[in-house]
Amino acid sequence: MTSESSPLDHKTEILQIHSSAEIFVEKYGRDAPRQARLRADELIAVGNRRGGDLWLRIYRQTVTILSDK
Repeated sequence: MTSESSPLDHKTEILQIHSSAEIFVEKYGRDAPRQARLRADELIAVGNRRGGDLWLRIYRQTVTILSDK
């Protein structure tokens, strides 16, 4: 969270990451973590660190979702 963001912004971001991960799990099933990690790695490889970090968070959420099933 940056000095410019509010707790509400942070909560919204967490909800968006969870929602994205849920959609990814629906689309890819047990392969969702691998697919999310591939996307993160692709973005990082081209220098998009912010996008890569976002996809790493989605990756971690897909792992959590699948471990709860």
